[in-house]
Amino acid sequence: MKTVFKLMGGLIILVSLGSCEKDEIESLDPAAAGSATIKGVDNFNNGMINSYSSEVVLQWNELLSRSIDNRMPQPAEVKIYAMVTLAIHDALNNVVPKYKTYALSNLDVDVSGITKKNIHAVADAAVSQAARDMIVSLFPQATSAADALLDTILSGTEDEAMEARGADIGSRAAAAVLAKRAADFPITFASSTLGTAPGEYKANYEPWVSRFPMLQNPVFAPNLGSLTPFGIESGDQFRNEAPYPLNSAEYIADYNEVKALGCTDCPLRTAEQTQIGAFWVENTSSSMNRLARALIVQRKLDG
Repeated sequence: MKTVFKLMGGLIILVSLGSCEKDEIESLDPAAAGSATIKGVDNFNNGMINSYSSEVVLQWNELLSRSIDNRMPQPAEVKIYAMVTLAIHDALNNVVPKYKTYALSNLDVDVSGITKKNIHAVADAAVSQAARDMIVSLFPQATSAADALLDTILSGTEDEAMEARGADIGSRAAAAVLAKRAADFPITFASSTLGTAPGEYKANYEPWVSRFPMLQNPVFAPNLGSLTPFGIESGDQFRNEAPYPLNSAEYIADYNEVKALGCTDCPLRTAEQTQIGAFWVENTSSSMNRLARALIVQRKLDG
């Protein structure tokens, strides 16, 4: 369950980076959309999909979690989760088309020969090959574990022809996703070129300064906002407005409100507001508290 929540949380974060359509496939011929043939295809595809268990998908999700969780900064970790998941999505939708794909087109998929008896053979192989190829490419340290899980899953398949068919689909799905993201720049630490005036963001977080002495004011992925998105049109599509200038009436009003309500025994703060603040402090990690205090101190030093 923890892994599922982590995956979902990661994908929500990565929505700010992307352009993948999830809509159901629609007939290319509007006049044929209501035909018996189209409805028959839809019924067949839905029947196949409903007969397929997601157990193997979850096995690869668990392996990915064991391999990369907490071993890199979250943006890099989330990007790997997104790419592996998209390859699995494309693989499954090239076994039996249901949704629009991200990288590997499924408009001409031939589902002949697929039945409820062999759907797991072909789909499990497609999922497994796609996940294995993505993990090995994106996080080579997990190659042995990925190969072992692939062998375990495929060894339980009795239909070798369908297994080979699924493995080919999975391999092509992974290759298509990797090719589509081939121009992505590395998500890593870099020197900051941001401002130094009061009210401007400063990259002088001491743990990073000490860890990367070769970089001037190191920050993690300062160019992340320009990474090609996965689920939206652009990184700034839903970006909030910039903070108020320090000399604006709005900033002064907000500042005075914090002073009036943020002290230990503020007479203007209600009991409910105090309770909410206490809850936040109690349920926020100590690292976040340290970062918040550091930002407050920095703001005071900036005047």
